[in-house]
Amino acid sequence: MAGITFPLRVIEIKQPNIGVRSFSFQSLDGSTFTYQPGQFFRVHVPATDTTKAVIRSYSLANPPGTDHLDISVDFVEGGVGCAYLYALAEGDVIEASGFFGKLVLPERLLEVYRVFFLATSTGVAPFCAMLNAIERLLTIHPNVTCYLYEGVKTEDRGLYVEEFVHFMRKNPRFQFRLCVSRETPDAGHEYLKPGYVQKQLTEFALNSTDLLYLCGNPKMIDQTFSYCLEQGLRSAQVKREKYFA
Repeated sequence: MAGITFPLRVIEIKQPNIGVRSFSFQSLDGSTFTYQPGQFFRVHVPATDTTKAVIRSYSLANPPGTDHLDISVDFVEGGVGCAYLYALAEGDVIEASGFFGKLVLPERLLEVYRVFFLATSTGVAPFCAMLNAIERLLTIHPNVTCYLYEGVKTEDRGLYVEEFVHFMRKNPRFQFRLCVSRETPDAGHEYLKPGYVQKQLTEFALNSTDLLYLCGNPKMIDQTFSYCLEQGLRSAQVKREKYFA
């Protein structure tokens, strides 16, 4: 299904927090999906009496090889894509196309000892899809350490936190932090940190053996990318996927 259009049926809708709704889709024939962890697919939003037909992109949150596709969608006032998805009910059928994007992990790492993943809100979804791939890389490369920083306004807006904490506790060389910018986080949870996600890199002396993946708010991505270049990193060391909502 690389880059072709196909129908999907909504099989489950959840509300993980006040600002996000999660959707799970299946193909009409129940077949499995093949894509690379970190990629996205496109939802074809039909025209209405007041809007034109548009296409919106959403990162997949589940690993490939399953019979479903999972996404999380921010509610954006006036957003055509989220309005269309939020009006769906379980059993409805949509048109989609895929799969796209280069925010993917290499099969092997060369001269890389630290991998940083930085995301805001639903931009963390592709990193959830990567967990199996990250575990394989950690097994292949015993000197590699991975850091995942998820940026949210308040603690209750975290996404996939249970999955990331569970993965961290299984894999000591994977560190997860939920970075809270609008409140003081609960000191009882070791994974909580105050501040903006893009500020977390100041704790490290970045160098030529680091690799970074950025996904989410364009402002965060631009600030982090500029900071990395200022620290002497090459642009090829920083992989980016922007969300313009």
